[in-house]
Parts: sequence; C-alpha cells; structure tokens
Amino acid sequence: VFCWGWNKYGQLGLGDAIDRNIPCEAHFENCFVKSVACGWWHTLASATSQ
Repeated sequence: VFCWGWNKYGQLGLGDAIDRNIPCEAHFENCFVKSVACGWWHTLASATSQ
C-alpha cells in the first residue's frame, strides 16, 4: 500500500506526521491488505494475517 498527501495527524499510517509529496510504502508485517478506504481525515486498511 502506498500513501501520500497531507499527514498532519498521521493519517497516512507511516509512523509520523510529515506530509508526503511522493508515494511512500506503508508496511504491513505478515498481513495481506484486502481493502483500503481514505478521506480527508482518515486512512483505513482492512487486513488479514498470513
């Protein structure tokens, strides 16, 4: 999963609150991401463990 954009509240899920202008990979250890939803104030990834 790659994330970028405004990140004032850490909503990109990258472990910090730094805005990103280029796509950055969000790591999901031992998980398979099934779906993703995002909006102005949130990012949600639904995952299952492997």
